Amino acid sequence: MPYAGVGHRFAAVFLDSIVLFFAAIPVAFVTGDTWSESDVGGKSAGFDLSGKGFLLWLLVCLAYYVFMEAGWGGSLGKLAVGLRVVDEHGRPITVGQAMTRNLFRVVDFIVFYFLAALSVWSSPQRQRLGDRVAGTYVVRAHETAAF
Repeated sequence: MPYAGVGHRFAAVFLDSIVLFFAAIPVAFVTGDTWSESDVGGKSAGFDLSGKGFLLWLLVCLAYYVFMEAGWGGSLGKLAVGLRVVDEHGRPITVGQAMTRNLFRVVDFIVFYFLAALSVWSSPQRQRLGDRVAGTYVVRAHETAAF
């Protein structure tokens, strides 16, 4: 299988970060973590996710990755850069595999995915820790048609 390396995966994570930033805005509105100010110098507004709002946003993030990877083969970021998440036979992953690989995202995220990068670089199949535990692989989608 044509395993995806760190560069493609980083591009996907970057794009997903943009998606998840915009997902944080409605979460902040629901939890009341927004603010706005107006003075002589102009207007400003923003949001702050902390406490329950942050936990809710983490659940939204987990649901996003699990739903997209189990249902569509990859997150919006992965699909945009031509990646898919598959099992050892090149088939779509299950909800359980998607849940497992993404629960480990918390560990992989240490030092802004540096631990994940080390894991990918040290794996012949380019797997991060979550992939190893779930038995999943991130591959270049345009080269998986034969599976």
